[in-house]
Amino acid sequence: SHLGSMATVVDGLPLADDRKKYILEVLDPILEELITDVVGTMPDVPLEYMIKWLQKRGGFAVGSSTRRSIWQQNRELQSELKNLKNTYDETVALSASMVQAEDEEEEEDEEDDDCDEIPESFRKNEESLGRARQSVSAEAYGQWNQKKEFVPPCIAKSDDQKVRLKATLMK
Repeated sequence: SHLGSMATVVDGLPLADDRKKYILEVLDPILEELITDVVGTMPDVPLEYMIKWLQKRGGFAVGSSTRRSIWQQNRELQSELKNLKNTYDETVALSASMVQAEDEEEEEDEEDDDCDEIPESFRKNEESLGRARQSVSAEAYGQWNQKKEFVPPCIAKSDDQKVRLKATLMK
């Protein structure tokens, strides 16, 4: 066994290796400390002393029973749960009222957006009502855009290029 190198009290016990390892690594340090305290104190009632020592080590108030401690924790948790439920209910109610207020505000905004009359500035006066719209030109004339005779660009070609162009045009 791989635990054989740790010659201890578990060597002679008929237990699986994982249980021997648990005893050595988890229980042994706690029990060693407990025994040291019991032997150092030498109480008249060792069992009572050990129970109090374990309660103190486990985080329980010394002198109170474990059952009472769990009962108190249960009461505290129930109280906390009740407070959380109340907070949740208040949050839901507040959220619902905020959503309702936003909906009402949006309805008011939509009512404000409705326009029954066209503003004066958008209306045409009577003399422009009968006239047709004049055309708009996209061309620009003037010094920067004077009409000139078209001169096609002349690009020099090699003899090879000329032969290929003729062949392409003959197709």
